[in-house]
Amino acid sequence: MVAGFGEMITHAWPRNNHVGEVDLVVTDREHQGQGIGRKLLETMIELSDDWLHLVRLQLFVWSDNTHDPPVRALRLRDRGHPQKYVRGRGAHVDAHIMGRLRAPEA
Repeated sequence: MVAGFGEMITHAWPRNNHVGEVDLVVTDREHQGQGIGRKLLETMIELSDDWLHLVRLQLFVWSDNTHDPPVRALRLRDRGHPQKYVRGRGAHVDAHIMGRLRAPEA
């Protein structure tokens, strides 16, 4: 059984190839709250910093997510609240954009 997965989307276009967008899912309620999401996010941050050298890293947290997202402990900051950003369970759901900026390397 897959307990969770993560992906990072980057862009080849020079205007935003310094940005990574993280998607994380813990697939089963049985596995939620056990640190899987946190570990996935830590791995994405390591990929961003050590391998891709991204300046901006962001993820979206849906307002109907009832679990405390792991982003607070990893010092990602709230970057905005788009309203009615996605559909979920037959209704439009707001989002919270979480992210961080890293100083570019010289």
